[in-house]
Amino acid sequence: MTVINLQHTHSRSATPLTMPVARAAAHLDGVELVLSPFSGSFRTGLTRRHTWGLWGAMEPLVPGGFVLEIKADTGQGFRADTAYHLTAVEHLGREAGLGREAGLGREAGLG
Repeated sequence: MTVINLQHTHSRSATPLTMPVARAAAHLDGVELVLSPFSGSFRTGLTRRHTWGLWGAMEPLVPGGFVLEIKADTGQGFRADTAYHLTAVEHLGREAGLGREAGLGREAGLG
């Protein structure tokens, strides 16, 4: 999950730019999640782009309801304050007979 993120083209800077972060936090049901800086390069069509940000990860959720809160402030006028109300459901994968082996890929034009 992205807490704060910056993207720009290679023509703006040959390396990923960063931004100051005065504070950044993510909480899942009140429990603070570990955030780590991330930077990388990728292409969109013919355009080379860079990205930098603070990202967090969490273990797969058990079925039920959760609240994910993300707050960040650069100290220079950009702020994020968002709450996501999530509902995790039981995963129905191959063991339930779903996917290509059940013909789903062919019907959707994927097989």
